[in-house]
Amino acid sequence: MDFIGLKGIQKDTEPELIPNPRKTNPRYKDDIMIDQFIGRLISPEDVPEQSRRILAGVYLRGDKELAHLTSTFNEEFNKEDILIEAATAIEFLLEKYLYNPLGEKLPEMDI
Repeated sequence: MDFIGLKGIQKDTEPELIPNPRKTNPRYKDDIMIDQFIGRLISPEDVPEQSRRILAGVYLRGDKELAHLTSTFNEEFNKEDILIEAATAIEFLLEKYLYNPLGEKLPEMDI
C-alpha cells in the first residue's frame, strides 16, 4: 500500500485508512510510487468505502504485528477471506488508477 500512497492507523478502537505521503528523507529517494506514473498518490476517498477498514486493518497487521514482536494480535485481519478481500481491493485500485490510465491490462492473478 505504500506504493499507492495509503496506510492504516489505529484510531480509537478501529483501523482507519489515511494518506501515506511521499517521504523526503534521502533514505527514501529511490522509492518508486504510483505518483511517478499517474501524477498523484491514491487517497482514501479513491478507495471504495467498504474496503477502507479492511485495507487499514491488514496494513496495520503487516506493518506492526507481523513486522516485529508486539503484545497485540488482531485475529480479524488474519483470516483468509479478509486477506483475499484486501488483495482484491488492491488489485481493483491498481487496475483503475495505474493500468487503465496507462492503457495496459492487469496481469492475470491466481487466487
